[in-house]
Amino acid sequence: MDRALALTAAANRLVAGERERAEAERVLKRIGEMERALDDLTDAVQLAESLETLSGNPIDTSGATRGLQSFAQLSTGRPPDTVFNRARNAISAATGAVREAVADNWTRWTDQAMRDLPLHRLAVLPAEARAAAGDEERTLRGLAQRTTATVAQMQRFGESRAVLAAALDAVAEPPVELRLLLELLEQGPVPLSRLDDREITLLRQVGDQIEVRRRRT
Repeated sequence: MDRALALTAAANRLVAGERERAEAERVLKRIGEMERALDDLTDAVQLAESLETLSGNPIDTSGATRGLQSFAQLSTGRPPDTVFNRARNAISAATGAVREAVADNWTRWTDQAMRDLPLHRLAVLPAEARAAAGDEERTLRGLAQRTTATVAQMQRFGESRAVLAAALDAVAEPPVELRLLLELLEQGPVPLSRLDDREITLLRQVGDQIEVRRRRT
């Protein structure tokens, strides 16, 4: 009888140990899932903060902490899977809401930021400056078209826009006639006979960019 009782006690300890191990593995697995979900939420909030700093437009991230208090009260000991699942779903929902707000604000802000640039002044920039400004414009448009921009890409947009804005602010507002005339010359050589005296006078405003050549044939 003593041997039987001893064997039973040993078996019970083994079973209890196996259950304890399985329970520990369950909790660790759930904690890992929560950590990954929280990492995603942190990334989304950082995106929102970066965009808010750049644009000056507030982005609501209050949902990131919604439910924190209630879940904290249930997190003592070893919570059941239902508690973990509810918490993870709430975190995922908050992450989605923040990312959606970021995407919406990014689209609206970049669109306005591009429209505020006096891009029509590109035509009166010297060739080298015009080429550099054109590169910046293409960079801006490419970043603005992204639906999911990273923090680095947001900062790149802000830097490129500042460079392009400075280049355009450095030149005077060109008359519409001069801008259209320069855009025409960009398409290829124009015979002097096609230009009247007024157009020639306009071109003298950017005379350092104009070169007159005699046609060989």
